[in-house]
Amino acid sequence: MSWGGYGSLVRRGLLPGALNLILGDDCISLFEITTHGKAAHSSVPQEGLNAIYKMRKVMEQIEHLSERLKSKSHPILGSPTVSVGTIEGGTSPWTVPEFCRIVIDRRTIPGETTDEVQGELNLLLKKLRHEDSQIEIQTRIYQVAEAAQIPSEEKIVRIAEDEVSSVTGLLPKVGGLSATTDARFLINQAGIPTIILGPGSLSQAHRANEHVSLTEVHQAANIFARIAAKALQ
Repeated sequence: MSWGGYGSLVRRGLLPGALNLILGDDCISLFEITTHGKAAHSSVPQEGLNAIYKMRKVMEQIEHLSERLKSKSHPILGSPTVSVGTIEGGTSPWTVPEFCRIVIDRRTIPGETTDEVQGELNLLLKKLRHEDSQIEIQTRIYQVAEAAQIPSEEKIVRIAEDEVSSVTGLLPKVGGLSATTDARFLINQAGIPTIILGPGSLSQAHRANEHVSLTEVHQAANIFARIAAKALQ
């Protein structure tokens, strides 16, 4: 697929939205990792095995992996990422925790497969097991959302670029999204060339002050109507 023809690209770190044209999003693999320990009364912790302490070692390795992933890059989607999103463990402050569970978010780029990512994770955990004979770890794939892309030469891209420019007076940036959307179903399963276009900014997503500009909402409505009219000609 060709992504050429644009000097300014929306890349990971240059947040999409704000009526920019997104031609693809990346793949997300969620993995659940559980460490197992041995419960005991907190007054005699030496009689138990603290699963949270064992998970600390896992999370340190994931943090190191996050740094190593920066050496990979895609011209549109930037570098792959990994992060710990949730953690839970233990049942009581008075009990040595016998389990700890995290879910990690692994964002891939084209060229990386889920099998390869899982193998990467298994290798990391194998290293930990070799270093600590008491560590007991289980993993499972929690969720996978596949990547999707369309070429920049698609008719819908040219129409949308013209209409965004006409309404806003600005040439929209074109690139990829460092998140996932339902566009993947239209592109991958239905074979429909699909763009991601709308108001707002990812910088506001999942925050306490999440909001969207009403000016961009009005502009977006105008743009969508103009795109539909032109695409049906």
